[in-house]
Amino acid sequence: MQRPTKQTRGPNKIEKDFQGWLKYRPCCVSGREGVSVHHMCGSAFKHNKILIGHLACIPLHYDFHQGVDGIHTIGSKPWREIHGPQTLLFEREVYEYGKETGIELPFYELRAIMDWGK
Repeated sequence: MQRPTKQTRGPNKIEKDFQGWLKYRPCCVSGREGVSVHHMCGSAFKHNKILIGHLACIPLHYDFHQGVDGIHTIGSKPWREIHGPQTLLFEREVYEYGKETGIELPFYELRAIMDWGK
C-alpha cells in the first residue's frame, strides 16, 4: 500500500479489511488465483469531494493488471472496451464481501464510486 501523502490519508480500518479480503479472492476478470489489489482510480482519488481511492479496488491477476494485456499496460479505455467498466467488477466484489462477511461498506463512498462509473 502507498504511504500517506499530503494529498491523502492512509487507508482506514474498513478499507484495510476490504483490501485484505480482496487479496485472497480470485481475479474478477478471469477467476484465476494469485491476484494483486488494483486501485481503480489511484489511492488519492476523490469524486464528489469524497475520498474513494482506498476503497475503489478490485482483485486482478498479473496478466490483467500489469501484464501485456494489463490495464496499466494498454490503458484504462482499451481495457474497459475489452472487459467492461471496473465499477461493475467492483460492484460484484462488494456484493460478495457483504455476503461472506456480513459487513456493509460505507454508503456515501460506494455511491461516489458507482457515480464515477469507469
